[in-house]
This record gives sequence, C-alpha cells and structure tokens, in this order.
Amino acid sequence: MKSYQKLTRVKLNRNSKAWRDLVHDVYVRESGICQGCGKWLPENEAAAHHIKTYGSGGSDVIENLELVDKFCHVKIDSGELIKCIQCGGYVLRCGKCRNCGYQY
Repeated sequence: MKSYQKLTRVKLNRNSKAWRDLVHDVYVRESGICQGCGKWLPENEAAAHHIKTYGSGGSDVIENLELVDKFCHVKIDSGELIKCIQCGGYVLRCGKCRNCGYQY
C-alpha cells in the first residue's frame, strides 16, 4: 500500500514522497496524456489537477486528480478550459470539444 492510500480527506505537502507517489500514479493511469489538450508529456512536466477543489470538499486522493500540463492547468483554473457536458473532456469556452465535437 502506498503512503497516500492510507489517507482519506487530506492535503498533502507538495514536497512529500506521498505527493510524488500520487502524481506518478496519476501519470501512469493517464498514460502521460494531458487531459486538457490530449498531448503526451514527460513525467517531469506533469501536474495533477484537482477535479473537486479543497474549498468544495475535495482532497488529495487519486480519484480526485487528473493529469494536465502546466499551460492547461492555468487555463482550467482560469475557466478558459471547461468540462464538456456531453463527454466530460475539456473544451475551450468558445470552441468545439476535441473528443465528441459538441460545439460551445
């Protein structure tokens, strides 16, 4: 069992081994593909984005994290990239979903 798996509602120190293990497992689960733009990225450029924020009751558990690059992470946090209501992928606020083609 990995160190982060023992925890439930938690905020991990970003310099801890538990956080690095968690981000690595998110990277492996997503096969190194940014969930924002769909491009592959090296593990050292990967970021873990919280699907449900701390303020909304989210925590540092693998089910609440998705892999993004630093550029998409900023776009998601600023609201420029939003979740598609049809397929759950990301789409620019005024564009077409790259996964299902739904137009926003």
